[in-house]
Amino acid sequence: MKLRILIVDDHRLIREGLAWLLRTDKDIEVVGEADNGYTAVEQCKQLHPDIVLMDLYMPTLDGISATRLIKETVPDTCVILLTVSQNEEDQQGHERPDQALGQWGCAVGFFDFRQDAGDGAENID
Repeated sequence: MKLRILIVDDHRLIREGLAWLLRTDKDIEVVGEADNGYTAVEQCKQLHPDIVLMDLYMPTLDGISATRLIKETVPDTCVILLTVSQNEEDQQGHERPDQALGQWGCAVGFFDFRQDAGDGAENID
């Protein structure tokens, strides 16, 4: 049985790059792509992916808000929040993922790949 993944990022190049990389694994099926949080929530309701790779900072509906809605409507779907943003403006006015999503501790991971993020990964407890 293949692992079903939905990729959510407002940058088309990131979505396509992740999809291309994941499709090289015979045990992974990329079931869809979305360019904003609203579309991600709707696709999760329709596609029931096992995992959502979710960009943290997006216009329209950010990754934290979309994750909340996904976990409320499709609770078995795991969400991994990703960001490569080093731009402080992107982070202005957004909640910290570890504080905002702590209630789903084991169901949500937050990975920060910025250069100043230490070892590059932080899990939410």
